[in-house]
Amino acid sequence: MAAADKTLRPGNTVGATRIGRLADVTVKRSVSLPDDVAEWLDQQPNVSAAITAAVRAQMGRTHLDEVLRRAGIEVTEAGRARWRERLATPIPADALAEGRRMLGRAG
Repeated sequence: MAAADKTLRPGNTVGATRIGRLADVTVKRSVSLPDDVAEWLDQQPNVSAAITAAVRAQMGRTHLDEVLRRAGIEVTEAGRARWRERLATPIPADALAEGRRMLGRAG
């Protein structure tokens, strides 16, 4: 039987062991947070799930920004603000109805 691999890798904690090539399932971290973030987390039924969702959303945004940059589109805060404003405007009822009609014909 092979000995446990105790090599430290990104994501491993000191003293953590890995057997074979199994990926880490969970890693415990300690972080310092601003009061407003800590208060919001205190209201969540599952703090780990809330943090995981937030970090994954940020990871996805970072990935999207990189894909857009590679396509020659420069992502800026001003551009994000314009899109947030544009997407906050509800779709007019007639345009929404026409889109639904078009989807119905396509199916």
